Amino acid sequence: MGKVVDASDATFDEITGTGWVLVDFWAPWCGPCKMVAPILEQIAEEREITIAKVNTDENPNTPGRFGVRGIPTLVLFNEGQLADQRTGAASKINLDSWLDTQGVDLQEPEPEEETKSSTVIQNITYNIQDSAIAGDINTNLDVKEDE
Repeated sequence: MGKVVDASDATFDEITGTGWVLVDFWAPWCGPCKMVAPILEQIAEEREITIAKVNTDENPNTPGRFGVRGIPTLVLFNEGQLADQRTGAASKINLDSWLDTQGVDLQEPEPEEETKSSTVIQNITYNIQDSAIAGDINTNLDVKEDE
């Protein structure tokens, strides 16, 4: 699972130096930035990627290094190298497609842990089904009235 972190001018190079990192240059007053924020959180949950949020009002130096003139601007890094860049809000489908073309992997689903109780219930269910098929259990639920 990925993660969402705050980045600053001081921490930017360290954060973007390892693995896939999608940098979100944003500002608190930016409407489109607010729209894309929950989408980026979803992407962090679904992919092997770090979302690094850089508040451009508080960190003016880093945006200039990448020619950021409008926000939101998303800059994609892989192992510290600039991979791609885009400006403007986008839908989840659009961002997923962009990340897919860049080769950012989806998170592998974690195997479900079988608990003892779920195994017991599953075994009972199979036994009932097997018995019903074999005719050992009367599955006819007709209710007889007292005579």
